[in-house]
Amino acid sequence: MTPRPSADHNPGVRVDLMSDTWPEPKVRELRASSRAVTGFIARVALAAGDVPEGKAVRIRITGAKAVRLGKGSSVDIGFEVAPQTAWPEVTAFDEHREPPDPESTAAPVAAAASSEGPFDGLEDTAAAWQ
Repeated sequence: MTPRPSADHNPGVRVDLMSDTWPEPKVRELRASSRAVTGFIARVALAAGDVPEGKAVRIRITGAKAVRLGKGSSVDIGFEVAPQTAWPEVTAFDEHREPPDPESTAAPVAAAASSEGPFDGLEDTAAAWQ
């Protein structure tokens, strides 16, 4: 989970995704604060367990279904975690990442210092989907 700019902001995630089925670039960045995405990422992290340093978790999306969540609706994204022997090296993402646009005005992504770990609150987020 990415740090919140303030208590008024919902928790959010920033994840690099890679797929051989996409045209170039093979790596895409996903940033979101929706319950569907944060819940999905929390469940992936819990299912994957300890990730060896330098490795990325490989999953297969198995489907999605509409669900009721509180008074609203959302999407439950189904997935399977591949065996650790199939997890790619994080450096594989760099080989397929699109170079940054020098004309872009987008602010660079920087991790903010925090006393909380990157996965604090995952159990609560994942439990909301049980």
